[in-house]
Amino acid sequence: MEESPEVYHLLERTINPTWAVVIPTYRRLERLFVCLHCLLASIRNLNAGVEIVVMDNAPGGNLLGSLTRYLARSREKITVIYRHFPSTNQSGLRNDALTLMSQTVRNVMLLDSDIYLSQSTLSACDRFLAQEESVVAIAPPLASYLGGNHTTVRARVAGFVRSGGIGIVMPSSYDYEASQYHGEFLESLMLRGAFIVHRELLQTVFANRPWLTIFEVWQNVPFFLTLRELGFTFGYLLDLNAICLNDERQHRDTFRIRRHDWYAHTVKSIILLFYRNQLWRPEQQELNRRFLKKMAQVLEGYLLSPVAVSMPLMIQTARYLSMSAEEGRKNIAELLSEATDIRFRDALTLLLREQWKEIQLVHSRNLNQPM
Repeated sequence: MEESPEVYHLLERTINPTWAVVIPTYRRLERLFVCLHCLLASIRNLNAGVEIVVMDNAPGGNLLGSLTRYLARSREKITVIYRHFPSTNQSGLRNDALTLMSQTVRNVMLLDSDIYLSQSTLSACDRFLAQEESVVAIAPPLASYLGGNHTTVRARVAGFVRSGGIGIVMPSSYDYEASQYHGEFLESLMLRGAFIVHRELLQTVFANRPWLTIFEVWQNVPFFLTLRELGFTFGYLLDLNAICLNDERQHRDTFRIRRHDWYAHTVKSIILLFYRNQLWRPEQQELNRRFLKKMAQVLEGYLLSPVAVSMPLMIQTARYLSMSAEEGRKNIAELLSEATDIRFRDALTLLLREQWKEIQLVHSRNLNQPM
């Protein structure tokens, strides 16, 4: 029987909201409450109606009771939508959330439950998007948080926001090196953690399925690759008042899947990206040398050994994905029988479990655009 989770509308409804904040969450209730506390403070400084969509995919009991009690104490007059959907991943949660929000919503923020906004984050991003119509997605700077007073931590990293450095998680070092500055706006290759995107874009470009559920991890990579291929502009707003904090303290429930499986899913995602841009073709390898170098560094970090063997095998696997389901599965199964690296073997096993039609949804919109 197909799962059909109930949807709960908590607190008073926001009238004609123009913003929606989507928070996928997996356990870590105390961090979700800090996230909500900071979000509600930021909403009070935003001159716009907002609704919050909390999507919970933790197995077992849901957060409904705890969330209802927390919101009752907050006395906020705002719509909070809650759905417990344990059988889907973060991509599925995000896609499902788009179907739950009000039709009047124009801006959608994707917010991880371990990221804490400043009081000015939403208002700063809202002003920028209103002024810069060519920018379709924006993210505030993201700094590492390991405990302590939020204001003190933000003040400590403020001097690095324009150039990168200790404590800055995003923008990435590559974004700073590319130096695509336009005033306070730094054009980027990708956004993650907390970002705002125009809802119309999600509806028209992606038909309300922006995130591919075949990606258990690295969900944002194909999304922003597609935006770049279509010529859209997005990046970071380097406003010191908008700095967000990423809670990086260790927690037993940091990962929805086991760390060993996380590595295997990462290898699977890289293979899918190789398939997406046809990196078995020599001209595509030449065009995407920077991306291949970056992926080699990622694999080296995961101790795939030796890297020189792993990369060609992963590219070979990507080519097999371009074949018919019967032929592709046969070739991958043969490769699996000969593979020695445990993470590569697990990634191949994960690929063999996928529906071929889902794999075919992973494709580039413009192969002439480097990754």
